[in-house]
Amino acid sequence: MSVFKSFPITERVRIRMQADMFNLYNRINLASGPGSVGSSCGAVNGVCTTSAGFGKVSDTIGDFNGAPGLGPGEQFNMQLAVKIIF
Repeated sequence: MSVFKSFPITERVRIRMQADMFNLYNRINLASGPGSVGSSCGAVNGVCTTSAGFGKVSDTIGDFNGAPGLGPGEQFNMQLAVKIIF
């Protein structure tokens, strides 16, 4: 979610204050990347055996595509910005 407000300084110049919020409601978002769901299915005589962690999502927190703090499972984050537009 993003909110901003622009204030005129002169006829051609204005200042813009902006707040960007990520994970606004602080809800957990489970990851779906490789290795996030526990499984060990091995073909032994055509039978699939599973471990105790089979089907359990375990990857919730960490950087997402190189952007720490913005990925699945991350807590609420907010960034503030001030721009001068001329």
